[in-house]
Amino acid sequence: MAVAYGALVQWPISTQRAAVMVVGASIISLSGRRPSPWQMLGLAALVVLGLQPSQAASLGFLMSFGAVTAILLGMPVWTQLTGATTPWLVRALSNSIGASVFATLGTLPITAWVFQSVPLGGPLANLLAVPLFAGLGVPCAIVGTLGPTWLH
Repeated sequence: MAVAYGALVQWPISTQRAAVMVVGASIISLSGRRPSPWQMLGLAALVVLGLQPSQAASLGFLMSFGAVTAILLGMPVWTQLTGATTPWLVRALSNSIGASVFATLGTLPITAWVFQSVPLGGPLANLLAVPLFAGLGVPCAIVGTLGPTWLH
């Protein structure tokens, strides 16, 4: 599905990163091993930069890899704040909020540098938009594009 989505959106850097991470983790999981998120992020950087070295200075590369790096750094601490006995729905909502907060923090220095401003409304909008888009928008777009012809 990650590769199909990548082809659908014509492979922006963030999708290249995500697809390499998903495919790499899937292959490692099939071998019975547990994939390391850090190794998958490193693999994605190697693949993206191996194919297009000039992307190292692109805004898309910096934002995508900055966001994921911050998520990988921050989420282990965030998830410890909600205990294992916390109901699943509360944990899922908390993790969604945490991922959005850390992604924002990871892109904040780049945003401030490139655009000479710090967005105040974006992080709040992301708390609603990211889970809604990821949970509904992406699956609907994929089904609508790749699904049966009666959906078109």
